[in-house]
Amino acid sequence: MARYDLLSATTEPSHHTVVDSRFAYVVRDEEMAEGSTIGAPRCCLVIKPTGAIQKIFVPDAGLDYFGALEIRCWDRRSRVRLNSIAGEFQIHPERQDHVYTLDNGVHVLEQLFPYNDQWTGDEDVPPPAVYYRVKYENASREKVRFDTVAFAALRGNTQHDVTAEYDAKLGGIVAWNRSAPSQLRLFACLQKVDGWEVNTDPSRGFAIHSPAPLRDAVESADAPIGALHVEVDLAPGAVQWVEFLCVMSSASREDLAASRRRCPSGDDARRQTSDYYWRYLRRSVIRTPDHDVNHGVLWAKANILRVQTYAPTGWCFTNDPTRSNNSVGRDTAWMTIGADYLNHHFSREALDAYFRLQQPSGKIIEYYDVRNDKTEDYGLNVNDNTPLVVMALWHHY
Repeated sequence: MARYDLLSATTEPSHHTVVDSRFAYVVRDEEMAEGSTIGAPRCCLVIKPTGAIQKIFVPDAGLDYFGALEIRCWDRRSRVRLNSIAGEFQIHPERQDHVYTLDNGVHVLEQLFPYNDQWTGDEDVPPPAVYYRVKYENASREKVRFDTVAFAALRGNTQHDVTAEYDAKLGGIVAWNRSAPSQLRLFACLQKVDGWEVNTDPSRGFAIHSPAPLRDAVESADAPIGALHVEVDLAPGAVQWVEFLCVMSSASREDLAASRRRCPSGDDARRQTSDYYWRYLRRSVIRTPDHDVNHGVLWAKANILRVQTYAPTGWCFTNDPTRSNNSVGRDTAWMTIGADYLNHHFSREALDAYFRLQQPSGKIIEYYDVRNDKTEDYGLNVNDNTPLVVMALWHHY
């Protein structure tokens, strides 16, 4: 595993690799045991070891609004699927990149991240959105033509009553639950699509022969698969970006549209997200003769930022992102002691929830549901949450 530190790269990247020389881990395909989990204030992205999206979690509802999202390519003339030649993953604090080569000679950079940006108050917290950007570069001497199709499981782990339609104004497929119409998700492309469909067959993404052209139609299903098709034509040396965007809302169709309007271009979103992280990673910097210690401290800060959540009840922290909606007192206390060194605003807000929900006796609750403030204390007359949260408040002060 090659490492890149904050000051300079310790190894040279391959010619088609785009590595942030300030800080990244590079892992060969065959060494990737687990994909990244990267959170933004209002959503959390879990990535498969293959580099595809495993799921997207929305803390507003406490549910996965998307399941797997994968991209496949097929040669347009032969209609045969294009396979990838072993590449590498580049793990950054705010995103994960995957670089590899297709067997038609095209270099590929896949870039995944939940959108983040600077915020000054609750009213400008970034919307829940995830970008899946793909850059194709033709390194061969021949013109290449192939089809890129992205497939998204639109149900996530919500109820089996999802319906979907194509919304041309939003540039993609909108899906929602019939039993909970406020659970909305948009699966869109930032470029013009050459076809779309909603079907019931999750195996189409693994077919040997191309499913394109798509039917521009919706097949009724309670657990639908959305598909978006983009044609790629590259002269020798040419480059083309194909970018997909997932936007979520737990309010209304109008809120979903407003959130989509707040999402910038893919390049601007990547830059803003990176700038947000490095705004905090530059704080409380430790320099020692041991690079592993320096990296460990920097990544501790990155992982603090990845799990700072803005839920319906305010800023909070859960110790099991995407699997729990509960914020625990002792976990929050220890988390804020670390967060004080890079983002004290979050520490104040996360601790304030426990004093807002404090019992008349003075006891701090065991945990609360970040969606609705429902509390639990297990009926104890004494606990460790009370002194730990008080200690954390003193540390914050």
